[in-house]
Amino acid sequence: MKYILLSIFIIFSSSVSAALSSATIKLSFSDRAKIAKDVEADESTQEYFKVQFYPYIGKELAGVLKKCTSVENASLEDLAIVADVSEVGNFINIVSLTDTNTSICFTKSLARLHAPLPPKLKAHENFPVIFEIKIKP
Repeated sequence: MKYILLSIFIIFSSSVSAALSSATIKLSFSDRAKIAKDVEADESTQEYFKVQFYPYIGKELAGVLKKCTSVENASLEDLAIVADVSEVGNFINIVSLTDTNTSICFTKSLARLHAPLPPKLKAHENFPVIFEIKIKP
């Protein structure tokens, strides 16, 4: 009986988690971008972004950007990408404002990176982030 209850709990927890993640994806890009900007501007997250997130992920993002803009026929449009950082540091729910070969390369590469464990937020299951990247040829 214990195993049946545990199995039911695991299935229920997975379903709730999937539902919450899909709710994030159903928001418009603009809504997700605003949420991510609000989270980044919040005083309670400043230390995470300044001390952990950007110093840790910065070099990796620079390498990804270099790779994605150096392929043949790479789009040199600016990028705007929203994502969530999961409680274990995975980038999930990644969406680009544009659908270019560069943005596709960037989003696929971002999905393979890991961020420092984010602080827990009361209003969000995951930790929303936005990348607004100006590409200069």
